[in-house]
Amino acid sequence: MQRKVSVALLSAALLVVTATGTAHGASPPPAS
Repeated sequence: MQRKVSVALLSAALLVVTATGTAHGASPPPAS
């Protein structure tokens, strides 16, 4: 169950980062 939670958190964080980057338009996606 722990792994599923971690994956869900990672996906959510990635979505937020992508959305924020797209909204600002100036910040490129992280290399990592």
